[in-house]
Amino acid sequence: LNLKSWRTSGGNESALLFQGSRGTSGSPAAVQSGDRIAYIQSTGRDDAAYSNGFEMYVNATETWDGTGNGVDVLFKANTTGDDTIATRLSIPGTGGVGIPVGNLYIGDTANGSMTQGLTINQGANDNEILALKSSDVAHGVTVFAETDTYGRHRKYDGATGGYGVSGFTEG
Repeated sequence: LNLKSWRTSGGNESALLFQGSRGTSGSPAAVQSGDRIAYIQSTGRDDAAYSNGFEMYVNATETWDGTGNGVDVLFKANTTGDDTIATRLSIPGTGGVGIPVGNLYIGDTANGSMTQGLTINQGANDNEILALKSSDVAHGVTVFAETDTYGRHRKYDGATGGYGVSGFTEG
């Protein structure tokens, strides 16, 4: 499948559209809670058979009635080698992101000192690695952080490391 789009100005891009409903094509009906709207799967073959590799689901979380069209998006992968596919990442219609088991890496791919948790690797950068902000905060300490930042985590020293935690207020 190859989707291409050429244009000299704004317009429609190439798209792959999944449409789901109950009923028939001549008489479609509303999607119900729990219905699968979209499904993508990849498989790979060894010497004997095809095995699951990756699956993505889009499932309705409520009956679609014009006022609510909620969905959950699930990403599943086989990492055990026994054709068992399990959810590795979920994006619920209610918001947020879920990682059911395992590690989350941002800017990295492994951490030999961690069994389960979060690793953020900012490379050689020496500025903030994590900032805490709030839209109702407005302080004047903008030499160190943006006016809506009330806390930050950063490398203490660019050459020798260390951990610096700062909080900002005019109060």
